[in-house]
Amino acid sequence: MTPLERFDSAWGASETGTALRPLALWLWGAGLLGLSELRQARLLGDTPAARLLLLLLLVPHRCGAPRAQSSRLRRILEELPQAPWILSTDFDSFHKLPEALRFAMPKFLDLWDSLVVRCRQDPRDVARWCRPPGQAGTLVEFEDLPDPEWAFQRSVHAESALVEGILSRLGLPLREVDSDRALNIMRQILAQSPLGSTLHRLQADAVALALRAPLLVISGGPGTGKTTVVAQILRGLRRLLDLSPDSVALAAPTGRAQARLSESLRHALSPLASQTDPDCVLDLALGEAPASTLHSLLGARGDGTFRHG
Repeated sequence: MTPLERFDSAWGASETGTALRPLALWLWGAGLLGLSELRQARLLGDTPAARLLLLLLLVPHRCGAPRAQSSRLRRILEELPQAPWILSTDFDSFHKLPEALRFAMPKFLDLWDSLVVRCRQDPRDVARWCRPPGQAGTLVEFEDLPDPEWAFQRSVHAESALVEGILSRLGLPLREVDSDRALNIMRQILAQSPLGSTLHRLQADAVALALRAPLLVISGGPGTGKTTVVAQILRGLRRLLDLSPDSVALAAPTGRAQARLSESLRHALSPLASQTDPDCVLDLALGEAPASTLHSLLGARGDGTFRHG
């Protein structure tokens, strides 16, 4: 089956599908949507407005954003003709697609603007599964703000559960740590190994905070030293709590990210391989801590619930 045949199989050949085909094909070809999202839009989008809404809302959702403003979704439409096509173009009609997309774009933009107006009056007028927030059995929630906001209800519930969990953890008391012991641990980490000498002051602060905090979020772009900080935190907690590699849980969203996480941690600890200090030898063993996907760690069930947490 060719790529175009796979697309047509997922998208279908209804009248609604034909009208929105250039848009859906470009979203797929630009890597903004997968075939599974196209099937979802086809199955639930029984009108042009409903299908257009799902197509646009699934783009940020695919990237992990639980909510999206109307202005952002409209920009996806406006900027789509400039989005690079990343899939192979082994079908004859490809050269006609950009022109067809540009020709149909004003119609798509008008359709989007009209469905926002209709949702302000009654979201169910656009689709039976689009309702104001809080109504049970809703697929998409519509909140009539100055810049109307859209969200998949399941994502909203997951976001709320995450916020509640974070707030609960933040409410826990700080771990009681003797100040002299904490200072000694930090001195060992920062001064007695080749890893510590490269830490920025803010990175060292994060390591010190991790000795007491029940929850710590470390963020930064690629190459900013997140894995280095995590390695140092593990070294500190090993000294404080007598951690073994088996008592450390490493998790990532996907199997590929899981493998990358283990590799990055081992690389961050590798300078310790030349050290003969017993503590450094034990630190190096932390690189063998088992890693898994988040779904595996939490014991994901088929119904979307988890055995742990």
